[in-house]
Amino acid sequence: MREFKRESLKLIILDILGDSELHGYGISEKIDEIYGVGKPSSGIIYPTLSSLKKNGFIKICAEGERDKKIYSITPKGIEYLEKNKENLEKAKTMLKNLGEFYSIGGKIVIEDIKKIVENMDKIGDKEKKKVKEILSKMHRELEKIRMGENE
Repeated sequence: MREFKRESLKLIILDILGDSELHGYGISEKIDEIYGVGKPSSGIIYPTLSSLKKNGFIKICAEGERDKKIYSITPKGIEYLEKNKENLEKAKTMLKNLGEFYSIGGKIVIEDIKKIVENMDKIGDKEKKKVKEILSKMHRELEKIRMGENE
């Protein structure tokens, strides 16, 4: 989710709030439920909600349990969403694609690569050579898929 642009996240949140009033954690859960990309962290959701509220796109419509703020979209937010319909559709497609990639093992591979990168200084030359071979093979195979080449 980190690489997802903040502007796209704003559109996704507005779209979700167009369907129902929710608190921040509920929005995170809905993103995961709809797209399968995991729940965005509170460090991403709440600053985005704050920005949307500051711009008049959402408002606090109620206080829930434990003083959770319940958000709803405003007419200005609906208008903004309409003006950015094309960008919203691109954002939704990207999240759906990412969720599908994660579901077929992509998330695990990304996490493994991240762990390798974090530990490059601890990996020996033999292991680095093996990692290079694996990554080269993976790149070649993915490139074939991307280019539409079938074996």
